[in-house]
Amino acid sequence: MITVDELRRENERLKRENQELRDLLQQVTARLTTAEETIKQLRQQLGQNSRNSNWPFSRDKGRQKPKPKSLR
Repeated sequence: MITVDELRRENERLKRENQELRDLLQQVTARLTTAEETIKQLRQQLGQNSRNSNWPFSRDKGRQKPKPKSLR
């Protein structure tokens, strides 16, 4: 049979574990928030081109480069 002291010790252990998990959750949540902000900024950068930023036309993604002229 489980004694009252054993139950109290188990209760205290579970309280400590619960607090550790809450602290860990808070850290992970903060890291996730930072990662989401970074992703948002990177997506904005991917969407930029010479028309909506101060980038030169040559940096536009997906634009076709001019074909080299014949050397004849």
